[in-house]
Amino acid sequence: IAPEKIRRQKVDCRSDIYSLGATLYHALAGRPPFEGKTPIEVVKARLVQPAPDLKVTRPDIHPEVARIIHRMLESDLGLRYPNYNSLISDMRKIVQQLPPPAAVTGYASEVSKKTGKIVVTRKKTSSLPFGPSDMPPPQPTRLVVHKRSTPQPLTTDALAEHRKRALAGGTEKKESRGHAKRLLVGFLVTALVIGAAGGIGAAVLHFRAKKNAAIEKRREMLALAGEKKKAAEIFNKVMLATTNILKAANTTTGYVDLARNAVLIVCNEPLQMPVPESQDSTAATSINQQVNVYSNQTEMASHDQSQTTEEEGSKQPFTPPKEEPEIVVQARIVIASIASVTSNTTLVLEAKKEALDSYNQAIAAPRSDLARAKVKNLEDISSRLVLIDDQVRTAVQSSEKALKNILDIQAAFIEDRDRRLKAEEEARRKAEQEAQERARAEQLRKQVEAELALVEAARKSVEPMLKQHQYKEIVAAIRNQMGSLQTDEGKAALNILADRHGRLAKMKSWIIERLAAEGYPWGYILGPNNAVDILGADEKGIKLKDRTIPWTDVSVAQMKRILDHFLENKNRNIPIRTLGEQNLAAAIFAYENGGLKAVPVYIEKAISYCPDLEAEAKRLLPAE
Repeated sequence: IAPEKIRRQKVDCRSDIYSLGATLYHALAGRPPFEGKTPIEVVKARLVQPAPDLKVTRPDIHPEVARIIHRMLESDLGLRYPNYNSLISDMRKIVQQLPPPAAVTGYASEVSKKTGKIVVTRKKTSSLPFGPSDMPPPQPTRLVVHKRSTPQPLTTDALAEHRKRALAGGTEKKESRGHAKRLLVGFLVTALVIGAAGGIGAAVLHFRAKKNAAIEKRREMLALAGEKKKAAEIFNKVMLATTNILKAANTTTGYVDLARNAVLIVCNEPLQMPVPESQDSTAATSINQQVNVYSNQTEMASHDQSQTTEEEGSKQPFTPPKEEPEIVVQARIVIASIASVTSNTTLVLEAKKEALDSYNQAIAAPRSDLARAKVKNLEDISSRLVLIDDQVRTAVQSSEKALKNILDIQAAFIEDRDRRLKAEEEARRKAEQEAQERARAEQLRKQVEAELALVEAARKSVEPMLKQHQYKEIVAAIRNQMGSLQTDEGKAALNILADRHGRLAKMKSWIIERLAAEGYPWGYILGPNNAVDILGADEKGIKLKDRTIPWTDVSVAQMKRILDHFLENKNRNIPIRTLGEQNLAAAIFAYENGGLKAVPVYIEKAISYCPDLEAEAKRLLPAE
């Protein structure tokens, strides 16, 4: 039976070609192309797998013969021979290509010389195009035929022999009349016996007929009960199969929405589905064909495009098909699978209703043959449900696998999107922070510059006091401006300025102390060639013999002369630390009063006395 008949599809000449192919396969292989323990298994094998290779069973079969038969057995109508003429054409071609056939047996006759009888012997005389080459050769047989005697010429001896036979025949006639009488009597006796036996036989036959009728009625009742029991068993299997199929189909609820939402999230556009071709709603569609429509779409488009390019030549340039995202391909597989599940679910519901009707009719059937017809219908429904169950399970598995791939792609996309958004947010936040830091730095720079300008202005403002050696007053004035500064740089610069004048104040106190202790002969210059002794000094000024010179009137040059005099340390036993500190103060004094050339000389002396003053010198005095 062709697969399309089982699927209740339209049949044509290709169905007859399939049946002829199965017959030829059976004749050549010695076995049918599809086998199974039950009819259902045979039907399932015909639908789900091709026929076994004929060359495996019959290696001696020509490859083209095997190809023709296998093409006749194709389950796909599109791959089978389209009509009889196409099949006959291929058969004629292969017959012309086949080698000379092997010889087979025929018959021959001869007359035996010893007995004069005709003897018929079978031997190889003709050939056939097909047949197993490994069959044992037939054994020769002998058929003996008696020859008809040949008429002989009439002679005297023959006439005498004829008269003798005639006399013997008269005697035989008399004996035959007596024999006939005896036969007549025997016949009459036999007729009487037969008549009596006939009456007895008729009675026996009537009894046996009545008994056979009772047995037949009992047999019919048992057969009817068996068919009803079988109908109940098959109906229960059908109900269980429909329940399992519908349960498996229910597991796919929501798969399509999940797939469409995932495509919308990943591709940022709704899923576009091609318009499906119209199909017979009563036919069970193979899930593998439905899924392959979408999973192999790219390969099919590429193949069609390549064929179009070959046909059109250089008329149109080749344009490769647009490759769809993997999530779209998987989503279409899910939708195709669910569509198959839905269509098969409809078939299951129809089969369930049909099975219920057949079962009720089988239970209500008055005869076993009627119940058997309904049982056969239930078996057909069960066979169809086996195929539908395979298709639904395959569709469910395909949709679950495709949906898992979709969810994995969606999860990866969301993770990548979140990571990208997080990176963008961090970059934006970092850029904002950097911008804020740059703004703060710029603001701080401007504020520092402003405050440094204030410190420099404060330094310029105390220059008159510096010329008058009012160092303590300068320190106090500088400290008063500390509250107006906010930056560390401004405060540090103001502290340095205050520390400089603080050291100058200490230097002035040290000079007052040395002048009070030992004076300075010829130390004060009143004019050209006019130097007088310095007798001492205090906070008010320098004491000369006839007067006191206020510190405000002491010139910078006179102050440097007195400072250098005591820094020479000639037999004065001044502590080394004091000499280092005062040389550093002298460097500051030179810096503040414009004697920049003398600054490094004083610093070098200070460091030579106290190396630890190098860091303090770098802090208080600029590098230049």
